Amino acid sequence: QSGDTVKSFYDGRGNFYAVLSDGMGRGNRAAIDSIFASSSIEKLLSAGADFSSAAKLINSAMQVKSEDESFATLDLVKIGLSGGETKIMKLGGSTAFHCSKGQIKKYSSSSFPIGILSKISPEEYSLKLRENDTLVFTSDGVSEETYPAISEILRRSSKLSSEEISEKIMSAQKTFSTAFSDDTTVAVVRLKRN
Repeated sequence: QSGDTVKSFYDGRGNFYAVLSDGMGRGNRAAIDSIFASSSIEKLLSAGADFSSAAKLINSAMQVKSEDESFATLDLVKIGLSGGETKIMKLGGSTAFHCSKGQIKKYSSSSFPIGILSKISPEEYSLKLRENDTLVFTSDGVSEETYPAISEILRRSSKLSSEEISEKIMSAQKTFSTAFSDDTTVAVVRLKRN
């Protein structure tokens, strides 16, 4: 079982969310942590909590829910569907990519995953998405050596679907994978006019 979890949902107030959580390690234990983190953030945000408060609550819960260490990364994007106002929020996740008209921006995180420290410092980035802009989030199973290939795939992605972008990134990652590589997940979000 993969230790990575991806979720997407609407909050009923005009916002779309996508979440990628990577439980530390592999297998069932990592899956439990990532499912807990992503499901909890979905419930709290859907109920009207802000990201910072929700992340602090989940962090506290992860610190007390087990005698063993329990932690997971949390990457989240919130997109206002009426105007494209977007926030990327990161707690320990791998670099995220934003492609707009062939231009690439990267969003990194120096913060720790949730569940490690008693105080957390989520990193937040604000941007405005336009039609056909693409966001890519990956778990740490996608190595940094793949980042130049991801940028190049995104520059040439105008006619590709989200699924095709994801498949190309996974194919590029196989060049750098080893027999003991971590779980690998790619989440692609593309803004399209309804």
